[in-house]
Amino acid sequence: MTVEGLDGLSIGRLAQITGVPKRSVHALFGSKEELQLATVNAARESFIREVVGPALAGAEPGRDRLLALCDGYLSYVQRRIFPEGCFFVAASAEVGARAGRVHDEVARVQQQWRDLLGREARVAADKGQLASDTDPAQLAFELGVILAGTNIVSVLHDDAGAIAGARGGPPPWRTSGSTGSAGDPRTDLHRDPAGLCLVPSVGRRLLCGSGTVLAKPGHDRFSASVGSGGDVEGGVP
Repeated sequence: MTVEGLDGLSIGRLAQITGVPKRSVHALFGSKEELQLATVNAARESFIREVVGPALAGAEPGRDRLLALCDGYLSYVQRRIFPEGCFFVAASAEVGARAGRVHDEVARVQQQWRDLLGREARVAADKGQLASDTDPAQLAFELGVILAGTNIVSVLHDDAGAIAGARGGPPPWRTSGSTGSAGDPRTDLHRDPAGLCLVPSVGRRLLCGSGTVLAKPGHDRFSASVGSGGDVEGGVP
């Protein structure tokens, strides 16, 4: 999708950009709606490749993977894989109030992302990797909202600091004037660019019961498919 959005896509526009005869493009997609749906699917595959796949392959289920998904998302936005940042945040704003197949597909993919964050938060809770009073569903919700909001601020204001703030803001346990002590894992998290603080209320919930902090960082069918080398079936925005 270009900065013109899904509405800006058309058979004629794609033919003009690619230099392919319009009749050939029409034969491939058939209609503007089918072209839009194909674009959503291509964006989903891109997100899996850039964010979800690396997190599933490189991090253990639970808190490690939850943090890896967040860090991967922020990197995806920062690198501007799409000019508008996260394709699905932009598409959701564009088609959210409309009925139809494109709306339904964008909503389906977004729900897969929400489900993936929720599942990893539940796994982290089951493993005792979160503060004892953490509600995994609420944590996943807050993480998703913070990530999407960071995308909006970063793109709308061209503000690289938004991503830096989400990835490594001041930790919630640090009071004004406090510097922390050497070797304190909570201080190390703040220093480690791969660590995620996000915001104090969420960062606090990523503390495990013993007070230590992880310094670095789908859908079931999605995980099974990636693990077996098969087709991806879910787990993305």
